[in-house]
Amino acid sequence: MLAKNMMTGTLIAVIGICLLIFMLVQVLPKTKTDHDGHVLTLIYSVVALGIVAMGGWIFMA
Repeated sequence: MLAKNMMTGTLIAVIGICLLIFMLVQVLPKTKTDHDGHVLTLIYSVVALGIVAMGGWIFMA
């Protein structure tokens, strides 16, 4: 059985990975010509990477 921190960290990291995949597959192709959409996609991607990093940090704690 996983420790409490390991399970929480894994779930948070999986949510971040799912958000990143969603951004790459669904949102990014729809913002090819729109500059504002590109900026928002970049911001959301940075947030998703931060969520993955936070999950990894909690997993290791």
